[in-house]
Amino acid sequence: MQVLRWIAVLPGAVVFGYLAYLVGGFVNNMTTAMFIGAPLKGWLAVATDAMAHMYMGAAFAYSAIRIAPAAPRYVASGAFAVLVAFAASSVWSSFGIGKYYAIPAIGGLLFGGFAVMLGTLAGEISPYGKTAG
Repeated sequence: MQVLRWIAVLPGAVVFGYLAYLVGGFVNNMTTAMFIGAPLKGWLAVATDAMAHMYMGAAFAYSAIRIAPAAPRYVASGAFAVLVAFAASSVWSSFGIGKYYAIPAIGGLLFGGFAVMLGTLAGEISPYGKTAG
């Protein structure tokens, strides 16, 4: 059973990260549009996009830790390293095509993953079925 959990870490983290992006981004955009009005433009659109990606980064790292059967600190560091690699390639491609507005969203992704990694390194987040600390 533990081998299956190790195999499912990366695919599960990707699925849950994307689901958090969809749900969190939808709720964030709906509540912002409800109070401000639609369509979102300028800095407000950039901020809501960064927040939606923050949900993605946090859910990716958190679900990887919860799926893995052991070693939460290594899994958290590895998940953050995957996010950094993804972010680096995304920044590089955004400069390549001239779409610089993706950079705040990439910052949100890294912030969410970094926050979960710090929580894990502090001993507050542990794998499923284990106690924190």
